[in-house]
Parts: sequence; structure tokens; C-alpha cells
Amino acid sequence: MPRKSKKKRVCKKKLGFIQQQQQQEWWKKEEDEPKWVTHYCSDHQILLVGDGDFSFSLSLAKAFGSASNIVASSLDTYGFSLNPI
Repeated sequence: MPRKSKKKRVCKKKLGFIQQQQQQEWWKKEEDEPKWVTHYCSDHQILLVGDGDFSFSLSLAKAFGSASNIVASSLDTYGFSLNPI
């Protein structure tokens, strides 16, 4: 009986390792293909100064699927940005 439980543990470890490798390979495939929006690429580090209502930042983030490489700023106050005229 102890042998079976040891085999099960080894199989579970191997299965977990295989699943982890597959997930990493999938992630690499997603990362290998940068997305382009006119002059902007998802691989670029993007600084947007004076974006106003952050609509351009939002559109880039939606197109890239992430905003991890985007830093945006606005001169407007926080309250003004949330309450459009």
C-alpha cells in the first residue's frame, strides 16, 4: 500500500509540473506577439502627459489588453476628471 500512495504523489507532482510548463508556454506565446495600435506597441513603455479625461489611455489599454506599460497624467483635478461637463 505505501508504494501506491508514493506513486500517486509522484504522478501528481509530474502532472502539476506539466500543467505549469504548459501555462508558461501559453504565456510566452501571448507575450511574443506584440499588439500594435498605429504608432504604439504593447512592448513600448508609454508616458501620456495631459490626457485630460484619460480616454486615450483607456483606448490603448483596451487594445493592448493591459495597461501595465502605460503611465498617464492629467492637469485637471480628480473631481473634474470624474464629472464631465
